[in-house]
Amino acid sequence: MAMVGVKTNETAALNEANEGIMGTWNEVARESSEIIILDSDFSSLVTIFSCGKCAYDNIRKHIQLEIIIVIVGFANHYHNNCL
Repeated sequence: MAMVGVKTNETAALNEANEGIMGTWNEVARESSEIIILDSDFSSLVTIFSCGKCAYDNIRKHIQLEIIIVIVGFANHYHNNCL
């Protein structure tokens, strides 16, 4: 879960979130956030989330590829040695 915060009263939620994201508005919120956006433009959030989604998708595809390689390797080993 990500929390986007700009004010002091959102500090607790920023601390509890998996990823705290905030702009440069408040020093207290800035200290509790893990990701700090240097500009206050909403398109920056869209860019950050789309890049994160792309990275997540690439990692997921890589893990699927590795699983397929292992399964094919076991099947090939079973076919060559047991049949």
